[in-house]
Amino acid sequence: METLKFSHLNASSLKLSYLSGLAGETLQQVEPSVKQLGAVGEDTYAKLNTDLSAMDAVIDRARSSALTAPIREANDKCDATLNEIKRTVKADSQSTLTEKAQAGATLLHFLEGFWHLNKEALPSQIRLTRELLRRFYDTPEATAAADTLGLLPLFTALGTQNLALETLYHERLDQESQAAPAATHLKLTVADGYTKLCGIVLQAANLHPEDETLTTLFLAMDAIRKKYSALLPAKIDLRDAAVDPIPNQTYTGKPVTPIPSARYGDEDLVFAKDFTVTYRHNVEPGSEATVTLHGKGRFSGQHERTFIIGLITG
Repeated sequence: METLKFSHLNASSLKLSYLSGLAGETLQQVEPSVKQLGAVGEDTYAKLNTDLSAMDAVIDRARSSALTAPIREANDKCDATLNEIKRTVKADSQSTLTEKAQAGATLLHFLEGFWHLNKEALPSQIRLTRELLRRFYDTPEATAAADTLGLLPLFTALGTQNLALETLYHERLDQESQAAPAATHLKLTVADGYTKLCGIVLQAANLHPEDETLTTLFLAMDAIRKKYSALLPAKIDLRDAAVDPIPNQTYTGKPVTPIPSARYGDEDLVFAKDFTVTYRHNVEPGSEATVTLHGKGRFSGQHERTFIIGLITG
């Protein structure tokens, strides 16, 4: 059987909002099968869940005072729909009509873990609502009970409203990404935890190709990776960066390797992170040497600069 391999995705390059979505959707997929990943897998899952919640909370606190009117309105619609579902379920669970009472009891049990989801931080609320709806449509008993109580339109409306809320929230998050500097240090932690969890799932799926659950989990996670890979920012052409002139260099008898200073807009580029370098004709005195910057990470393409190696004097 062919060895499984995840599609390429550099999670740390995603915007905060997209990284939150990626990690959240992945945790939802892994949760039903987490015990099949062993103790290390369970620990990695739990840590990622904790780190993601911490990042979401920091982001949400930084945004809470700046939530736009459309976001508040969308959030209020979600809350109203969920509350209407809960009121109906609770009332019908006490109905004197057996069919209604049974349907109400079924949904009351189903909603138990999601009853207070609208008290969570906004990104967690969005993610939990998405998970609630996923489980609802995957549970025939729940959908049948909702049909009995006439609640299917409300569940449909909740899905539409939650998607609208998520879209508005991500747009606002992207616009105000600099307003949550405290979340930045958690970004790499979440990205690293996500990568580790993917590695554990990949190893388990390849070690046990006969286990359809693990193969299905791998495929679902890979589909999520492909979706978020499309959201990565476009590469910046290094030719659009400003590279400072390189002053004359002293002949040493060895290769001369100055590292150029480069900027893109107001941002200083970092050697080894944003670009690497190669050299030509950089040994002999009196020669015009060339250094080529090669884009890395967010940057692509090349940018060349020349410099002179001084003649031997005396």
